[in-house]
Amino acid sequence: MKCKMKKSCRKHKCLNICCEARSNPLKARDHLCLKVCSKPFSCGKHNCDLFCHLGACGFCPVVINRPLTCACGKESLRPPLSCGT
Repeated sequence: MKCKMKKSCRKHKCLNICCEARSNPLKARDHLCLKVCSKPFSCGKHNCDLFCHLGACGFCPVVINRPLTCACGKESLRPPLSCGT
């Protein structure tokens, strides 16, 4: 029989046959979801590379290390800057 219990992310199911974690709470770590999240961050350029998880992915961890200058050249922001700035 397949286990079909939900994994830690509560999205994916365990498909192991004769899963020990189903009946033994000490083996619950076997139900950790190890798929990569891959949802896009709010910046729209990068994806979450954490294991599948509950809730929002948070902010993009990418840091811009070069100055950003407006099109007219009058104003500039100095690094480090968050992605999406």
